[in-house]
Amino acid sequence: MTDPQNPQQWEIIDNIIAPTAVRITLNGTDVLAGGAVTLSEDTELQLGATVQPKGTPQAVEWSSSDARLGVQDGRVQTVGVVPEGGFTGAVTATSENDPSIHATVNVRVEPVGCLSLTVMFEGEKNPSAIELNVSGGEKALTATTNPEGLAVAWESSNESVVTVNGGVLTPHKAGEARVTATCRNRTHTVTVRVRDNRTRVYFAPSIIPYDG
Repeated sequence: MTDPQNPQQWEIIDNIIAPTAVRITLNGTDVLAGGAVTLSEDTELQLGATVQPKGTPQAVEWSSSDARLGVQDGRVQTVGVVPEGGFTGAVTATSENDPSIHATVNVRVEPVGCLSLTVMFEGEKNPSAIELNVSGGEKALTATTNPEGLAVAWESSNESVVTVNGGVLTPHKAGEARVTATCRNRTHTVTVRVRDNRTRVYFAPSIIPYDG
């Protein structure tokens, strides 16, 4: 480089060692690029990254291929509710000095069981039986889970008597049905007895003379 005011020359030497590879580690043990690690929904992983060769800048940027898998400074944890079947996402460590140098591992996320399932009906916790009336319209069962936000499936054993949609009960005729809430490995069943108290008026057939 030449300074016009002072015609001397300087040689600028870039002595930064270029990165050639990134190694991802778990608990100090190398994870092969493209390899897989397992993460339980209720835990987290602490991954490490080493940029090679020795002496090259070690700064890396972490990223995830799936929004449900969060990663910051190598700490990996789930975001939101994990589907019942789990999922797999890719976590990548990229050299900040050379973005073309990176390593990726697959993280298999396993869901945890439903620790508890609580069903409520009009202030009553986990009722074994309730009564509805056809003329009373819809009533609602609600369910809470631990962990929070897990999916709950509802089913009626006799939909001609009562149907259930998202916990909302619709009575159709007098009778009995079992309504079951299911969250992964837990269930709760409520016997629903439906009455029909609507007033019915019956008329006796009239005998009308016929003259022909």
